[in-house]
Amino acid sequence: MASTKKSTGKKKAGGKTGTDTGKQEKEKGSPGQDPASGEVALLELAEMARLLRISPLQLRRMVQSGQVPGVKVEGRWLFNRDLVHQAMRRRSQGR
Repeated sequence: MASTKKSTGKKKAGGKTGTDTGKQEKEKGSPGQDPASGEVALLELAEMARLLRISPLQLRRMVQSGQVPGVKVEGRWLFNRDLVHQAMRRRSQGR
């Protein structure tokens, strides 16, 4: 469900192409965000569970109990990868 942004390849200020700028933005920002647009990529339950190496059922129980942030939209659980990783780090540190 992650969105990808295609480069136009046109030159931008400083003589860099759109492709070069996109690479720099990706390195600066977090992997789940597009800094230029402010959009956040959301992952579905199965994909987030796979990244965390836990079962989808376990992840769903964690989000329902408030241990992990997530939102249910039209019957599907969606997750911001960075926020979930932060929650899991806090959880492992006992905070």
